[in-house]
Amino acid sequence: VFGLVVLGPSKSWCDDNGPAASAGGTPSPDSLERRIADARLKGIAFLRAQQQSDGYWEYSGHHVGITALCALALVENGVPVTDAQIQKALSFVKDNIKDERNTYDIALSILLLARIDETAHRREIRDLAAKLICGQTTFGGWTYTCPKVNALALSNKRLRPAPKVHPGDNSCTQFAVLGLWTASRVGVDISDTMALVARRFLETQTEDGGWPYRPATMEGETATSTPSMTCAGLFCLTVARAAKLLKLLRSPDEESEETASATASTEALTEGQKLLRDPVFSKGLERVGQFVQGRITDRYTLWSIERLGVMLNLPTIGGVDWFAKGAEALLAAQQPDGSWVHPNPDRGALADTSFALLFLRRANLGSDISRLMEGAIEDPFRLANVPGIPAFKTLQEAVEAAEPGTVISVHGDGPFAVPHLQVDHDLTIRAAPGYWPVFRYEIGFDKRGLRARPDRDPDVRFLFSVPKGTLILEGVKIELEPPETRNPVDWSAIRLTGGNVRMLNVTVTERGRKDTALFALRKAGGIHLRNCLLAGGRRLFLITPHGRQAIRAENSLLYSDVVFQTTFAAGDSKPQELTITLNRATIHAPEVFDLRRYLADVKISAERCVFKCEKLGMYMLLQPNSREKRHWTGDHNLFGVYFWIGGQGRPTTSVKDLKSWSAFWGGTDEHSHARAVGFVISRPYKAYSHRVKARDWELDPRTGFRSDRYGIQPAIVGAGRAYVRVRDSFDYREWLEEIRAKQIARLNPTAP
Repeated sequence: VFGLVVLGPSKSWCDDNGPAASAGGTPSPDSLERRIADARLKGIAFLRAQQQSDGYWEYSGHHVGITALCALALVENGVPVTDAQIQKALSFVKDNIKDERNTYDIALSILLLARIDETAHRREIRDLAAKLICGQTTFGGWTYTCPKVNALALSNKRLRPAPKVHPGDNSCTQFAVLGLWTASRVGVDISDTMALVARRFLETQTEDGGWPYRPATMEGETATSTPSMTCAGLFCLTVARAAKLLKLLRSPDEESEETASATASTEALTEGQKLLRDPVFSKGLERVGQFVQGRITDRYTLWSIERLGVMLNLPTIGGVDWFAKGAEALLAAQQPDGSWVHPNPDRGALADTSFALLFLRRANLGSDISRLMEGAIEDPFRLANVPGIPAFKTLQEAVEAAEPGTVISVHGDGPFAVPHLQVDHDLTIRAAPGYWPVFRYEIGFDKRGLRARPDRDPDVRFLFSVPKGTLILEGVKIELEPPETRNPVDWSAIRLTGGNVRMLNVTVTERGRKDTALFALRKAGGIHLRNCLLAGGRRLFLITPHGRQAIRAENSLLYSDVVFQTTFAAGDSKPQELTITLNRATIHAPEVFDLRRYLADVKISAERCVFKCEKLGMYMLLQPNSREKRHWTGDHNLFGVYFWIGGQGRPTTSVKDLKSWSAFWGGTDEHSHARAVGFVISRPYKAYSHRVKARDWELDPRTGFRSDRYGIQPAIVGAGRAYVRVRDSFDYREWLEEIRAKQIARLNPTAP
């Protein structure tokens, strides 16, 4: 069975087992990485092929747990959370967790639900966490089963059954701890539970520094430490330390020596450094080092080592490159079908394959723990692809030091002040793993070194200006809150005067209080958005006709007064063409297209988009009933509009419904729909906020339409966890390859 094997009740598929083998020599890093990539793809294909038609993976008596583990391994290895197989697995888990009592299954279900969308699954996660909290024994550990309770037991301790008087085992315990830490992200208080966990491992460390599968509970009884359980002990102590620190940080007003110590600015060591120097922890880590120096091929053990290594950012353990050595062992053991098979044939290959894939991915299931252990970052802006990785205190310093092609990695949440920066070459600004940076406008200094005057100087009314090159932003949030000026002025978050901008999972918000355009496209250039959330502004895109201009929005929310608006062109602008491409976008605005001043060709295409608007565009056409210089192609869209299109402010008399709309454009949009559009949150026009969330625009299922077919996929839109999901998917690799292809094309226009 999933939790037990025929050898007896004390052994689980998560226990150390199997023969050891030599890891062999270590080849060059490039060669190893290529082999790892191939192995991961083969492992993914194997797991995909093993899924049953009902969405589950099969492991007798534990379908929920193995399904959650396999799906988690796939997602961590790049399979998008929106993938059909992942969604089927999610549905199976959700349909079967209510009566689940097995500790492994409960914990793994929490991991999967949170990995896909912790906010959407908050209720289920809290119910499962209550089972784990109530399942803790008097020894601070867990057995294979937990009581059947729900989230009410979290706030009412009288609903909790008396704890078992049982030592539990450290394998179940580490899974319960991992599940509870994940649940703490949705507000579950785990501080008391983790205090008991810490006491358990502090009191049961063996003389050699490790921990056994089950602690000795009787006088004279001995227990032997094992590699996986020693890693489990260190992992649980780390989580307990993080939970304690997190409680202190959330209660800064408490008068205690611990609070003062945790927040003292004079503290020389980070929490991670202090943990590594703790006598119990350091002795345990030394014991792990001894194990790593030996021969380990057991997949559960390797995964336990991997979680510890990535969580504490340890490139070596015991002086050994643990990842290279473990990867070599896994590569040598992979079967021709892509699987890793457990030595005990009754256990099959699903769990071992999942653990191997998680190891090879270097999945960090506790990135927020890593952040807590890392402590405050003095220089959060790092030139990630520059030798030595220089770091700077401000984004401005990092941008000024960056050469073309540099990647600035942001290790901090901010908010960070951004004083109208100019980017005139290829530059990437990317959120570092575990961080959700926020950028806000701040008045800086002009070219003379004097404090800037936005009311007089138009060249300081933005966060970023791109005169040439390409600015790439990933996983950051921009909160545009312009300062007060004597006279109204035009503000923008990003201004393009000849360059391009590409944004992946970026959130840009403005509360609609100023004459703002989130993007000002003033010359030839392009804007490419993927998985972005744009909310606020008098208009989202203010376009000054000039040469060839292109705007592309994929799986992005566009919420503003007017989405696309053209303005007066300069005398020598020579507009050629404006291309607007919308794919899986949700557009929510009183008016979408105001193109009254664009006299050249405008080509618009929209597919699987949702339009909720009063007017699609009374100034979309040059003349009310003419298609001159205007082109529309579309399909599978959902139109919730009151007035369709027109020119010069007057409606086109022949367009009154979807059928006539399609006929006007020559038969396009034949498979689209026109009816009232409802979202799960009834947000009116112009209700802008810095706290908007993509899930607010998920289609209300009562409308008969689903968000997996029309409009945005909320789970992967915007900064924060949505970016984490995308960055760990194959979509991110495609994004990087697309960027690289664009850069090569610019450098060598004649290349095939």
